[in-house]
Amino acid sequence: MANYTAAHSFEIIPGISFALSNATDFQDIFPWTKYPEACAHIAEHNEKAPTRIAFADENVELRYDVWGYQVQPRLRSCALTKLLLDESTQSDYDDPSLFHSGTGSQIRLPPGRTAEDVVSAYLKGLYKMFKKETSRIFSCMGAEELPIEFWLTVPASWSERAKLLTKRAAYRAGFGTRPTDRVMLISEPEAAAHYALKSGIHRLRKFVQPNTGIMVCDCGGGTVDITTYEVTQTEPTVKLREIIVGIAGKCGSTYIDRNFHKLLAERFGKAFTSLGADDIGPGSDLMDNFERFKKDFSGTPPSSSLPQMLRLRMPLLEETPELKEFYDMRTSSILLTHDDMNRLFRPAIAATLKLIQDQVSRAEKITGPSIDTIVLVGGFASSPYLRDSVFEWCAKRKINLTTPMSGAWSAVVRGAVLRGLEGCIVRERKCRRHYGCTVSLPYIPQLHGRYRTETRRVWRDPFKKADYLNGFMDWQISKASLSPRTLTN
Repeated sequence: MANYTAAHSFEIIPGISFALSNATDFQDIFPWTKYPEACAHIAEHNEKAPTRIAFADENVELRYDVWGYQVQPRLRSCALTKLLLDESTQSDYDDPSLFHSGTGSQIRLPPGRTAEDVVSAYLKGLYKMFKKETSRIFSCMGAEELPIEFWLTVPASWSERAKLLTKRAAYRAGFGTRPTDRVMLISEPEAAAHYALKSGIHRLRKFVQPNTGIMVCDCGGGTVDITTYEVTQTEPTVKLREIIVGIAGKCGSTYIDRNFHKLLAERFGKAFTSLGADDIGPGSDLMDNFERFKKDFSGTPPSSSLPQMLRLRMPLLEETPELKEFYDMRTSSILLTHDDMNRLFRPAIAATLKLIQDQVSRAEKITGPSIDTIVLVGGFASSPYLRDSVFEWCAKRKINLTTPMSGAWSAVVRGAVLRGLEGCIVRERKCRRHYGCTVSLPYIPQLHGRYRTETRRVWRDPFKKADYLNGFMDWQISKASLSPRTLTN
């Protein structure tokens, strides 16, 4: 009996894919594109939906909670809440303004709700869509009672607590609630590697060779997540082992959006910052138009010196001689030059290249294969400017750069489906943390007499008739040690 496998890509913008588990061709996996109200945003063919949700109790206009493309700019909404599930994971590569107000970010929690609550509400909308569409597509096949595996993708750098919250939010949303269903997690770089290597080797037999290093760089909206593997075999199936602890930074493509807001706030002051979310927030005409410019920007000087024009009416704006360089009063349009766009992109590009350089430098310090190939995946990886910048960096070091044949956008979610269909291709991985437990040791007054009484205590074992002091750590697995996947999953 066939078993349906579905995967939900839990990124800055999620997606769903469906596949039959008896499918033998990875090309049978297709991304879902028919999200509610996507047509109204001219996005009826988009492979992902925005991670935005608006609650009815915060918006008197709403009869029920809305998500994705249903969220209109004027609604009070939450976005990128996923990042709040793991605030403890911070790095030197994070956008410093990520959680600051006034930078165009909607990373917020409504009063009385936790990050898990918001994520669960978003996933609930996603699950309702999934149930409706699978019933419509598969009802004639009698597939409603078949067991389903849901594969949720998460950043490789996430803590165990963040993974637990993600899984718990999925169960609360309805995923895996039937006795025969299961909810599973897979890291985004691992899922991307599975699909990229599968599709690459299918089209080009010598795409990668055994005993070579491959880096997967997942560039999404909120994070850039990097993991490095050694290819241990390519036939009959691909097998990998992780050779360096992965790293990540909160410096994805929304970093550019926040830089855009900061630039406009610097130039126009209160005339810009006083505008509401329906004018300048996610999903507004301003940000939708900027998104199109952002996707096309390559960093190459254009054929014309004319600036890009973005319509935005600012009633409080006063006309001055200096204003003409940045704003066209006649058409009520912001003027963005090529240099302006470079300025917006540079911090995100620089942070991404630093992450890649850091991982390559670590690989050079260990005994093992050097990195021969870098695979770029994720929505931000579709940026011509990012691709060209990474390509130039790789060319100087004789490293190959590639993206999946089907494009970078859906590689992660397609790989999650492949994981459900084919099993795990990563046999060993590096521990991202130290693992251990607290223990008590025999109390020796001369050695332990100055212990902190506020946090530790001496207790007596009635069987051994000996005193013990608690608060010692027994480390079982060290960070960066190579362990079987089953121990670190």
